[in-house]
Amino acid sequence: MMRCSPRAPLLAAAVACLLSCQRVAGSEAAPPAGTGPVERRPSHVPRAALGVNIGEVNYYTPQVAFLDLVKQAADWGLGGNFPQVDERGWPRSLPGGRPVGFIANSGPGGRFVALWEGDGVVAVTHGGRVIAEKPGRLEVDLEPGSIHVRIMRSDPSNPVRRLRLVPAEHERDHEKLVFHPRFVELTRPFGVLRFLDWTRILGSKQSRWSDRPTPEDWSQGTEKGVALEYTLELCNRVQADCWLNVPHMADDEYVTRMAEMVRDRLAPSLKAYVEYSNEIWNFRQQGDWCQKAGESLGFPREWNTRLRYQAHRSIEIFRIFERVLGRDRLVRVLAGQMWDRRLAIVAEWEKAYLHADALAVAPYFGGDLTSDENVSRLRGLDPGAVVERCAEEVEKLRPVMRSVRAVATRLGLPLIGYEGGQHLVTSDDHHGNEQLQRLLHEANRSPAMGRVYGKYLDLWREEGGELMMLYMLVGSYSKFGRWGLVERMWDPPEAAPKYRATVEFLGRQRPWWGPTPGSRP
Repeated sequence: MMRCSPRAPLLAAAVACLLSCQRVAGSEAAPPAGTGPVERRPSHVPRAALGVNIGEVNYYTPQVAFLDLVKQAADWGLGGNFPQVDERGWPRSLPGGRPVGFIANSGPGGRFVALWEGDGVVAVTHGGRVIAEKPGRLEVDLEPGSIHVRIMRSDPSNPVRRLRLVPAEHERDHEKLVFHPRFVELTRPFGVLRFLDWTRILGSKQSRWSDRPTPEDWSQGTEKGVALEYTLELCNRVQADCWLNVPHMADDEYVTRMAEMVRDRLAPSLKAYVEYSNEIWNFRQQGDWCQKAGESLGFPREWNTRLRYQAHRSIEIFRIFERVLGRDRLVRVLAGQMWDRRLAIVAEWEKAYLHADALAVAPYFGGDLTSDENVSRLRGLDPGAVVERCAEEVEKLRPVMRSVRAVATRLGLPLIGYEGGQHLVTSDDHHGNEQLQRLLHEANRSPAMGRVYGKYLDLWREEGGELMMLYMLVGSYSKFGRWGLVERMWDPPEAAPKYRATVEFLGRQRPWWGPTPGSRP
């Protein structure tokens, strides 16, 4: 299914939505040519039945993943003054002697300490009040939300660097803790964490290992995304399996080094799920690139060639991970649309299903309610009525889920969800309708939406789905969607009905599938 975002090209997203809806309930593609019954592949059973997608690290969302607020900055362009930077991104000097700075998100605010090396002066020029100041250290009370941090003076021969902005109570242990305790607490119930947005896979420009982000970079909030070292460390902290998306342009050396780091840094008891890119049928940049790559290999010159290349490159990536990491620590994922025919193309091209451990789909619900042809029917409804319609949409998923599960069953693979949850998002034609957008916000905040999530997860279980990766952990509500299970990171549980319902489901429902075909834990 389509999941819109402000980064998705609108034309490509619209086409993808149209194509994803052209499915026939209960239809099934023909069996792979020249094959008999396929032996059922063993399933991996994580410690919890649900996983979750982790959001992008930046300064403008309510997710504060790192204790150090500098790690969530985007660039030094505050005020339009962009400095020359060193290899780690720290300013070498101040252009024209003018201050340089960035925007940070302080979450609920409070007492913070800025620490830095070098000869210079650091100030919070918006959203903060100075408590104490001395060379290399600034103590400040921060207001909640957006703040502005600037380097006011920096000696070019000994410039300001290694700037950190951390809660005062964690001045001595922030480098050991790394992550905000509240963020860790929210991730802990889930058995698998998927890092699509966290690692900025959509539109990634990374092809060589030298392109990747590192922990030594000045921030983890740039277009490069978060370093793999931090990604693996988070999984180790909460004992969750790690789901990684490989950038669509990554070369073999990149994949090899990535696999080596997973081997060396991910706890031996944890699994690595590996998926090539993300929704190449939905996002134009990686889709067009895969299309050209497939055509260059002599694949048919038609739209589905991007799916064929996805299968081809997935096999190559799986083989690299198998060689480096071994099969025991690896879950090889082929992801496709909630449309059996398209899913079969990915799975069957070059018999990719024989090289995979799972087929993955994204069974969102509610998207039809906010489609251009149906959205007018929401006029005059209250949030409760919208949620009731969502419950009806969940039940309509059943025949479609059966059709995609039939593909997985025929090919001997378990069916898992790489994303899932509600999809109440309008096209850009309705983004300016503030009344409609508020209605969709309130529907997601309704306690009844939590009950719909419970029904949705029960239906997924009943129809033979295994691991489900909900989208996503923390995210604010806007015209671009209401994706967060938690809208604001510091909300109490009663203000996050989707998250509460998810945790309650985990409390009553252990993984319902076993590690061998037909078994139960």
